[in-house]
Amino acid sequence: TYFSDLDVTRSHLVSALMHVAIRELHKKPSLIIGPDGNPAKGKWGIMLGGVHCSFKREILPYEKYEMWTRLLAWDRKWLYVVTHFVKAGTAYPDGWTLDDPADWNFVPRFLRTKRRARKARVAAPPPDVPEGVVFASAISKYVMKVGRLTVHPEAVLDMCDLLPPKPGGWNTMDGKKEEVVEDMEGLEEMGGEESVLSLLGIPNGSANGHANGAAKEAAAVTGWDWKMVEAENARGMEYAKHHAALDSLSETFTGNKQPALGYYTDIF
Repeated sequence: TYFSDLDVTRSHLVSALMHVAIRELHKKPSLIIGPDGNPAKGKWGIMLGGVHCSFKREILPYEKYEMWTRLLAWDRKWLYVVTHFVKAGTAYPDGWTLDDPADWNFVPRFLRTKRRARKARVAAPPPDVPEGVVFASAISKYVMKVGRLTVHPEAVLDMCDLLPPKPGGWNTMDGKKEEVVEDMEGLEEMGGEESVLSLLGIPNGSANGHANGAAKEAAAVTGWDWKMVEAENARGMEYAKHHAALDSLSETFTGNKQPALGYYTDIF
């Protein structure tokens, strides 16, 4: 059930982080401006492009486990998500950004107990996660589209106020939509006046408006700036780039060029 569980946890993450873009683009996909300057046509969607799962330990029958999922990195096309299958009750977050389990009608007992214990030792450093509690780790990649147009992941994240302000603004970035960021230096700034909002798939008029104001406010609270985002993205891409390299794995199929061992079927 690993991959079925991954479908669920990825859906939770994407819905929580990108509900603003999902709602707006579902109602009006023409907010995205295509490379030709015209509104994009078609329905907005987010599609799974690939999954890799590395198994570390066996999950015994009826053994409880948790799934810890977060955004790992992104390039010009793909949004990479990492999920860890962890033994239940062995790891606890340092805090809750959106939903505190204390506000739920039903709170698992181990979370209630842990919250009371942590309040008594707020100043104590968080303990290290014990070894051997990670059963498996998986990486998935998503692509977002409006019709046939691929929407830049940065555009969607910015639309959801999840990125700090970009130095120089969106209007001064290199807009080569065909190039995939491999070195993770981000989108290089250029001195020209050409607007690349359409090439990046950024909703028309939202690049420097409400979203940028909310991003500045969030950056002031968290202390994160664009350089820190780039550095964290580069760290995640060190893992994601190996997953991306598997796109060429289909080239190893020999087909009718080599002999086969045999022909085997099931009962049917």
